[in-house]
Amino acid sequence: MKSENSPVSDVYTLSRGSEEQDRLNKQHKYLTEALLDGRLIFDQSFELKEGATILDSATGTGSWIFAMSKEASSDKKLIGADISSAMFPSSYPSNIRFVEASVTNMPEDWENSIDFINQRLLVAALTEVQWKETMREALRVLKPGGAAQFIDIRSYYPVGDGLSKTEEVRKMSRALLKKRGQLSDCGNRIPDFAREAGFVEVQENVRNAPIGKTWGLIGEMGTENFRRVLHGFASAAIAEGLYNSDGYIHTVVEDASKEWDSIEGCFFAFSVVTVRKPL
Repeated sequence: MKSENSPVSDVYTLSRGSEEQDRLNKQHKYLTEALLDGRLIFDQSFELKEGATILDSATGTGSWIFAMSKEASSDKKLIGADISSAMFPSSYPSNIRFVEASVTNMPEDWENSIDFINQRLLVAALTEVQWKETMREALRVLKPGGAAQFIDIRSYYPVGDGLSKTEEVRKMSRALLKKRGQLSDCGNRIPDFAREAGFVEVQENVRNAPIGKTWGLIGEMGTENFRRVLHGFASAAIAEGLYNSDGYIHTVVEDASKEWDSIEGCFFAFSVVTVRKPL
């Protein structure tokens, strides 16, 4: 039976314009290398059977499902779903289908039809209640024995020694997400949400995403990605009444990003959580 969840409104904290689309596409490459060792599916023990249906939930620009279309055999069915179609690509391979659907209220006829779900970075989109609804919906649409991976940040505060200028970034991001009822530490909580929903074989893998020039190219990619994210928070922070102008926010973000480049070994911590639906 389909759960009686109400569709979540589109409360994505960032914009859905061309700038954000470009950032998301570059972020896909960064996270795939930094968190998944270049793979699209983290759990190497999971095998996609012939005719498998693969869902990229909260697909955004479709970057993950695009990449999967290049790896998956032609018999696989690929779906990219998002609450908003604003960032769906205008052209895409024939083996991909894009659907406008909320993570908390997927189509009723998807029940027990999906073999694998990928979902990542909904930290700036879901409240605690919506996270729990999302887990129940993922469980509902997966086939018995199907698998999913949930990838999200453990804290919007990077780890590193002497990050004094980054403290203001931490305060801003936590205050904004709290004001919107969103969880700045959702990566830490996904395993419990998954178990509560009924998933089994819940495995949490803590992975560090490098930021800063001392890491080389991958660290530079990280700095650029998180710098753009935090600049993108400015308009939302002002709309929520946390700041009077965006000038201060942009200055704080620039100071923090320079700090990441100058201090060795900085990173953001993520959780890569793999789960299965019981047989």
